[in-house]
Amino acid sequence: MNDSKLGISKFIGSGQTKQAFPLVIAGPFNVPYCVAKEGLGKPVRGDLYEVDDTLLAHLDTMERIPVHYQRLTRMICLDTEVGGDSNHTEVEAFVYQLCDYKQFVLNLPFYHDYDSLGTHGLVYVPFNVRDKSRSCDEILEKGSSK
Repeated sequence: MNDSKLGISKFIGSGQTKQAFPLVIAGPFNVPYCVAKEGLGKPVRGDLYEVDDTLLAHLDTMERIPVHYQRLTRMICLDTEVGGDSNHTEVEAFVYQLCDYKQFVLNLPFYHDYDSLGTHGLVYVPFNVRDKSRSCDEILEKGSSK
């Protein structure tokens, strides 16, 4: 997120979702998915960035909104204070979440955070080396709404 041609971003901090969600690793390319099934799983850790409209539009395209993910508003509990005010550690932010999925996704292990080289052994496969005959769409439930 540091290519200024795509837009502008500013790191806000690290934190986790206030509510629990399933974070799974699925599909032929070991993609991490934060599933929009509130109350199941664990609070999901990650980094929070402020982005301009140009970068947000690029991220929406990259995340294949609305085919693959939905961009949903969630409460985030930051690890550090925001703007010097330690009384406001919860902020509202967009989270890309998988909404239409096959049921087996909820039977996968749930994670608190994601590291491609984590102990799970499921290394993420970058776009430029993926088998073009395979697709992440095999985990999607077409036309469903969870």
